Amino acid sequence: MRQLVSIFSGVLLLFSCSGSEQKVLSSSNEWELVFEDSVQVNILGKVYTGEFRDGIGLLFEYTSNTLYKINESGQVLGKTTFPESGPNSINAVNLVKIGPKGQIFISSYLGKILELNSDLSLKREIEMPFKSLAFDGLMNSKTMEFWEDELVLLYPGRNEVSPYLPFYYRDHFLLEKLNLSTGESVPIVRTPPTSRFSGNKLYERPSVTFAQNGNSLFLYFSNEPKIHVFDRGNEFEFKETIDLEIDRFVIGPELKDEFEYYNFKKLIEGHLTGIFLNENLIVSYYSKGIAEDEYASHQFEFPKDFGKLDYLNPSFFKVFEKNKGWSNEIKIPEKVEIIFSMYDPEKPFFGMRNDEWLGEEQDYITFYKLKLVKK
Repeated sequence: MRQLVSIFSGVLLLFSCSGSEQKVLSSSNEWELVFEDSVQVNILGKVYTGEFRDGIGLLFEYTSNTLYKINESGQVLGKTTFPESGPNSINAVNLVKIGPKGQIFISSYLGKILELNSDLSLKREIEMPFKSLAFDGLMNSKTMEFWEDELVLLYPGRNEVSPYLPFYYRDHFLLEKLNLSTGESVPIVRTPPTSRFSGNKLYERPSVTFAQNGNSLFLYFSNEPKIHVFDRGNEFEFKETIDLEIDRFVIGPELKDEFEYYNFKKLIEGHLTGIFLNENLIVSYYSKGIAEDEYASHQFEFPKDFGKLDYLNPSFFKVFEKNKGWSNEIKIPEKVEIIFSMYDPEKPFFGMRNDEWLGEEQDYITFYKLKLVKK
């Protein structure tokens, strides 16, 4: 058995045989999720995208197209409403990002990117050298990271190539590296051979998201329980793949052609929602999915029955700790709807309360202050 060596600086994880998939050797590593407090925010509407960092929160409310700035006690510090068309407009916002120096960016899955001042006024619109060809995307997307004077981002459309082509992930670069000073962008990161999306078989189209720590970029496909690590300091060279070691993660079968699909029709695939990390820990955030036999037994009708997923397809955390491997699974209670961000897994973070699941309609939004604690 190949042995894992963990180094949480520079390239966060190095394996004894780099560039190949490895088995993590685990030891005792038990964690639990603790509720420390709750915070009420005086906002009405639908909030599916947000960010918390260094004592500041940003929340985007969709019905009014408004971005709110709050502090950790829930006090609203400012807000701005964006037009949905015309000058300075944006809609279909799926990402809110706070940079290490307090930079604020919001973006749309349609490709528009705005940089804002600290008072939420518009600083500039980011110009990409080509048009995005995406027309869908995840809410609360993790598709932008800062590195010095550059942005690494998911922005398909280079050379007018559609991201909806059957083997797009196999044949094309996945990300762009944009120089914020010059406006120049170069393509980076290809699907590694350890991913099922690198081959000649066709599967349900995934979402691509990523995170970073030090000189390492961690990319993952939503319907594959693996994390692919690239070295930012060495032209994003592929280093290794980390298996999440989830006991049951539903993966759809191979498709006959690009028009066939299974997800939400015959089954619900497992979903790797996010990863959060620092120098010592990686936290994976996922749901396992609903297999075809269980799906059939419930006779789902979508979108009418979508709410049933809150209890039939719960979300979990697992923690990878230096020198100990992956932890136990930590079930996230259904009363927590969304985890927006966790910049340091060893510190408290916030999860939005699921009022619909609790059956308690409120005239404000509640956030739980949470922390992962070793038993």
